[in-house]
Amino acid sequence: MTYGGVLVGLQAPDRRGTLADVTLGHDALAPYLSRETSPYFGALIGRYGNRIAEGRFVLDGHPVTLARNNGPNALHGGPGASTSSSGRPPQKPAPMP
Repeated sequence: MTYGGVLVGLQAPDRRGTLADVTLGHDALAPYLSRETSPYFGALIGRYGNRIAEGRFVLDGHPVTLARNNGPNALHGGPGASTSSSGRPPQKPAPMP
């Protein structure tokens, strides 16, 4: 399945060594597209974890402003996070001549 950063299956052994899928999720893409049927099942946390206060911070002396999606804060990668991106990652553009 090509749907962002979502763990859709993980086999782990029980005490007898029998493998079983231990993820909570779905067998098809459609249920993942709705928060009613899939409230972030298997979702990775995004570009960053937790809240970034007021959606801003300073990196190497430069202010960085993020989109806010949790009141005044940026939470787990913001809107359009990697967990809800479909398809392949964008390709790196060709170098300029």
